[in-house]
Amino acid sequence: MSKYIVGFIIMLMLFSQSNSKNLEGLDQASIKYNKELDGFAYPFEVEQFLFKSQNQNLLMRYMDVGNKNSPKVIVLLHGKNFSGYYWDRIARDLIKRNYRVIIPDQIGFGKSSKPKSYQYSFRQFALNTNRLLESLNIFEYEVVGHSMGGMLAVTLAVDYVKAVKKLILLNPIGLEDYSKFVQFKDVDFFTRAS
Repeated sequence: MSKYIVGFIIMLMLFSQSNSKNLEGLDQASIKYNKELDGFAYPFEVEQFLFKSQNQNLLMRYMDVGNKNSPKVIVLLHGKNFSGYYWDRIARDLIKRNYRVIIPDQIGFGKSSKPKSYQYSFRQFALNTNRLLESLNIFEYEVVGHSMGGMLAVTLAVDYVKAVKKLILLNPIGLEDYSKFVQFKDVDFFTRAS
């Protein structure tokens, strides 16, 4: 038994030395993985939308790729444990089909702001996404949502009926229309002066 333990320790030491040699020459200061994922490469150029929500200035990061003059616009919405980077292959395929592709990172995800205090809801995500699209002069689009992005896509379709021309869901969570049960109020309502 002790032979195996000694062998394991020797292998671990050799592995540690070989990995440290692989890291030599890398500028450790140039590798940054902070809360906004600086240093993590996305497949396309990342742009930013500065807006105010819940009495805070926030940055929603997004990718806007393809033909900017195309009448075909599609919005790809990420799932909960992800951000927009994983739409790479699908976005490239849509670009070949002459789509303008918008891929936002929702507030609290990916490269977007992660406020210490924020009331997260699908209605708030939908409002933020609509603000981004309006800032880009996009008023009609198709939307694809995966997982949590599926519920967000449903919320967009319910709240912005005239804007959403097609709704596509990939393994979505919750398909309930909560607006039938609870009236939505943007929480900025509570901080506005009368």
